[in-house]
Amino acid sequence: MKCAFVLNQLLDKNKARHSINLSEGVDDLNLVHNLAQLSSATGLRPATISNIFNGDSAPSLTSLIQILEILGSSIMQFGDAYSHASVSEINNFQKNIAEKKERELEKKARSSDV
Repeated sequence: MKCAFVLNQLLDKNKARHSINLSEGVDDLNLVHNLAQLSSATGLRPATISNIFNGDSAPSLTSLIQILEILGSSIMQFGDAYSHASVSEINNFQKNIAEKKERELEKKARSSDV
């Protein structure tokens, strides 16, 4: 779960950079800022990327390095963020992921009732 938390932090930085770029009229086509782009850039299946970022599975070292490179980060930066992630941050992240999954299940249940 800690790995997923840190990867999400790195992706969030890219999302923030993308928002700033848009407000400044800059279209950086090399900036990966969502999971679909990350899947496309790495060649990993969308489900694999989703599982990694939701903490449902851990990436192999090769996949982790590939994801980090695409996000414009390094294994050292990842390690630093990993070592500084607090238990409360991880718990909050895990709670948010669980709530998101619950909402998705409820949405699927409602759509199947129709």
